Amino acid sequence: MKYTAILLLIALFTCSSLQASPLDYLFQDLDFSDEHLTSSHELLIGQISNSAYDEARATAKKLVSEVSDSDLDSLILAKVLANSAIIELNWDLEEAINIVNQAIDLTEIINPFHKDLFGMLLIRAFAEEKLGDHTSTTDTLRRAQHISHRHDGVYTRDQLPIIKSLALINEDRGRLESADREQRFRLKISEQAYGVNAEELIPTLEELGIYFAKRGYSIPGILGQTDMNRIKLFRFSFKMYERAIAIIEDKYGPNDLRLVSPLKGLSKAKFLLGSAKTNSRSAMERATEIISNNPTTDTPDFARAIIDLADIYTMTQDSRAYETYQHAWVLLSEKPEYEQLRYDAFAKPKWLHHDDFRPVLKRQPVGIDESTELFVEVEFDVLENGSVKNVEIIESNVPNDKKKSFRDSVRRIKYRPRLVDGNPRVTEGLSLYQTFVVHRPEPTVETTSETGPET
Repeated sequence: MKYTAILLLIALFTCSSLQASPLDYLFQDLDFSDEHLTSSHELLIGQISNSAYDEARATAKKLVSEVSDSDLDSLILAKVLANSAIIELNWDLEEAINIVNQAIDLTEIINPFHKDLFGMLLIRAFAEEKLGDHTSTTDTLRRAQHISHRHDGVYTRDQLPIIKSLALINEDRGRLESADREQRFRLKISEQAYGVNAEELIPTLEELGIYFAKRGYSIPGILGQTDMNRIKLFRFSFKMYERAIAIIEDKYGPNDLRLVSPLKGLSKAKFLLGSAKTNSRSAMERATEIISNNPTTDTPDFARAIIDLADIYTMTQDSRAYETYQHAWVLLSEKPEYEQLRYDAFAKPKWLHHDDFRPVLKRQPVGIDESTELFVEVEFDVLENGSVKNVEIIESNVPNDKKKSFRDSVRRIKYRPRLVDGNPRVTEGLSLYQTFVVHRPEPTVETTSETGPET
């Protein structure tokens, strides 16, 4: 039971779309003015630190009971309840909400905008998000954000996890323009917190580069206003990567290994735009050159960089892909200890990229029970140049137009080809099984967003 509980809690604390951990909001420094209660609280913190969650749950419940029977300040009881709710997230989400709501009620009596409500509300948001209640999660996060604004101003960095979470929730719900606004506001907060040219800003710039490239790619490249929006999103993505690159160059020079990550991101973003293939290759070529010229680079790292470059060549239909893959193969053939790396890289085709395909149906197909999995299964071949040919539908239970769309999407997939003795080979009879979901929109409930100006 203990091992299972640890796994569940780790999953809860790491797989949530909320960009923080409930443990970040554990109330650790509590003044009980009572030796026994202080000892119990220290025991609880130690059990949590040692991942002894079964024991921590029992200790937390006992501490709640003992503090409830004491004459301690109600805020102390509220914090003890909040800690108990954090542990209860692993076992019973509804009960965790009940417990933390008690903590919130006690704190609101003291002050409806008490600073400690911030953490308590985020604990509740974790439970609501895990229950799939996006509306309640959003409302709770907005309230926590408002409290942080009241105490520390509109641009307080404490709200960064909230902003990231709200952006993800809006993206999941298809509210893409709202998600864009949250991401832009996140940039503004980070700039206020760290400075517009601070090294600490780089992770945010790279994450936004990824996000806005994906957003731009999700919009069909057609003429008219939609196309202009697409270009605008891609340009913002490029700007994020270019800012990260400039910050690193200014601080560490033009050949620092820290440049590799944003250069690779910029390369992939420009590839996704579709009309900047030369620039896409140039960015990846520069990243590869930096790696090759760095004295600390070992053979496996250099080989991986060359493979990344060859993948870009494959995706942009550049004839240099063949010789670049061969170069990596030769490097990974130098020593027996590289054999596993070579096998992982080239033993079978690796899916690199395909045009965006959303496996969503607008309505349940007639004659198919809602409990039945909806799917398409196809079989195809991968040629020496990584292209897909001979796509055939093996089995499916979705409408014909979705079958055709998925088959067309598979035809556009680019693969890293399988290599034998350093030479690309055709791979026949690969299969791909794609499940579909039926889109059942939630009731639209708009909330007032206090996200400040766009940048």
